[in-house]
Amino acid sequence: MAPNFRRVVEQELTKVFDCDEATILGGLMATLEDLPYHPVPSVKGTDIIDGCAQTSTRLVAGLGTVVSAPAIRPDVCLLHAQEADAYGNVRYHGTPFCDPLFAKASTTVIVTADVIVNNDVIRAEPHRTVIPGYLVDAVVEAPYGAHPCASQGHYPHDEPHLLEYIASGASAHRWNDEYLGPFVHQPANLDDYIELVGGAARIDQLTDTVR
Repeated sequence: MAPNFRRVVEQELTKVFDCDEATILGGLMATLEDLPYHPVPSVKGTDIIDGCAQTSTRLVAGLGTVVSAPAIRPDVCLLHAQEADAYGNVRYHGTPFCDPLFAKASTTVIVTADVIVNNDVIRAEPHRTVIPGYLVDAVVEAPYGAHPCASQGHYPHDEPHLLEYIASGASAHRWNDEYLGPFVHQPANLDDYIELVGGAARIDQLTDTVR
């Protein structure tokens, strides 16, 4: 799924810390707790400590020796949701996964949403707000903004396009000519991009599969 990342890692062009998801989330939790580290008992007894140089082990009462993840505070967090209002109150039509945690731990949070709804809609059902506006620095209306990945309740992932993306990443030359140029640099706006990936009719066909 990440051929370009894989290539630069294999060529040792970037530094990588090989951490599992629990350790990364532990680092985000440490930021929320205003602590230098957060214990991650679930990786006790594994070799995570050997692959992730940022972690260390600590003796925790009741848990014994556990891996401790240092606090992580991302400079910028970019999230996609199904609905938001102009004030940055965000709603999901499915599981938000770890998005609220990233939003709380990050310095700057930008949300793209398939639909921007009126604030009255948000206020009518406040219990549905997953990420409150005070955590969000900017919100952008971006219909189909998660493409080629999925947006729950709106459209599934676009597998043919993802396969094209993966194939173009086989080399830096192919990536620039076959994907980065046509799909990233060439479109002037989101409407242009949608046309490039098959137009509204094709996007609607993807949407129909989840209705």
